[in-house]
Amino acid sequence: LMKEFELYSIVSHSLRKVFLSIKGIYYQVEIMSQKITWITPYKFSQRLPFDVDYRIMKTFLEFHMTLLEFINFKLFRDLGIEYPPAIIEENLDDDYLFATHQQQIRDMQKQVSQKMNSVNIKSDISKEFAEVPEIQKMDQAQAERMKYSNIFSKCYFYLSREVPLYSLQFILLSTGANFGYGMESSPVQEKDKMITHQVVDKEERLLSLKKGREYVQPQWIYDSFNNLVLLPAGSYHPGKAPPAHLSPFVDNSKEGYLPTRQREINDFKGVEERIEMIDEDDSGAESEQEEEQQIKKVTKMGDVSESDSESEGDPQQNLKKIKKQLAKETKELGKTLMSRKNKRLYQKYQETKKVKKEQIKKLENKRKQIEAKQQIICSYFPQFL
Repeated sequence: LMKEFELYSIVSHSLRKVFLSIKGIYYQVEIMSQKITWITPYKFSQRLPFDVDYRIMKTFLEFHMTLLEFINFKLFRDLGIEYPPAIIEENLDDDYLFATHQQQIRDMQKQVSQKMNSVNIKSDISKEFAEVPEIQKMDQAQAERMKYSNIFSKCYFYLSREVPLYSLQFILLSTGANFGYGMESSPVQEKDKMITHQVVDKEERLLSLKKGREYVQPQWIYDSFNNLVLLPAGSYHPGKAPPAHLSPFVDNSKEGYLPTRQREINDFKGVEERIEMIDEDDSGAESEQEEEQQIKKVTKMGDVSESDSESEGDPQQNLKKIKKQLAKETKELGKTLMSRKNKRLYQKYQETKKVKKEQIKKLENKRKQIEAKQQIICSYFPQFL
């Protein structure tokens, strides 16, 4: 059933996000404007605990298997594809069936693309409803689908035996890529000249590098997919420590912190990402003392001569200070007029804001420590530069 759902995601180009975590691989697809996220474990031997009642879990499993089978049936029927797909029925035990049946999957993708492209949103709707937000969202979703379906369309990959083919085949087929792999059923072999990128997970000294192709680690594919751009391959060269693998599920603008790696990617893409700065809490003792001193200075200005007022500072700055004090007073007045329920919500909001500020400070301090260590290492070992 999971293979059927992945096949649907490949054929309909629904994959949107991928993240490699300690727990497993997180995937997110967008189907009918609904985002679905799930986690897939790595292909390691699993140790099953003995203190779990598997009979109860089996009952829930049977229910969800029946539900998922009906969902898959409905999804494939909407695309006009027979269910169950013949590819999966004939190769149930093959973990790499997507890689071994690339041509059949591409034929299915062409069939679905022709069906989707035949439904032109703008031409089928009158001009009166063309500016409706729902129609614009549908148009944006169609344009986004085209972007994700062509990220690696100009690349030809060769996946070495040591890389996770069971995950990479899902991403590459969803993005229009052609690829070979380290098996006899591969459409191309390692020596083929049409290969543009070879994905390896070995040190450079163990490889026989060929001219005319890029050698990258598997993380390059995941990072390029999440950022919708082919990132520079030099940072992912075999033997090098790859850059930080950032989660696409984190909204940097809301968190108030932009990682250094994301800044580098944004500079490469030519994109500016705005970060919502968390305001400092006005209830701090130091800020209150400073503002009280500023208010005293402003009130004394009426009793001071013009020459003295010029020495105090610019009148525009004093006006800003007065406005700031008035805003603080209105804020305090608003707090006193709040109901108990609203006060609790406000206190929770302030607490979460403090936690976020502490987390941001920790991340910034950690980044400074890492940069300092890197400078020390590079000063003693210039070859790492």
